[in-house]
Amino acid sequence: MIQESISPLRRGLGVLSMALLLAASGCNKDKEKKAEAEAEAKTAAATSDSKAKKAPKDEGIDVPTEEDFEATVEARITAETDLTKELDEIEKQIGQ
Repeated sequence: MIQESISPLRRGLGVLSMALLLAASGCNKDKEKKAEAEAEAKTAAATSDSKAKKAPKDEGIDVPTEEDFEATVEARITAETDLTKELDEIEKQIGQ
């Protein structure tokens, strides 16, 4: 008897509201999982940062820097230098 008095529209709204309530309650679990994942990511980042702070091991390899070439370049390239010719020579050296 009670079911006959409830219209299909009201029944549909009742089912829809229950579905929304259940979905909303499930969303809180996602936020908790997201918070846990963020905490783990921060912990992992802190661990990797502490590993990165260690000084690199000196392997005895002398790597040339920009300052090593400045004196040579200043003597080699002047205001009268043909820059296209110098560029062609550098490109040949790189190509070898």
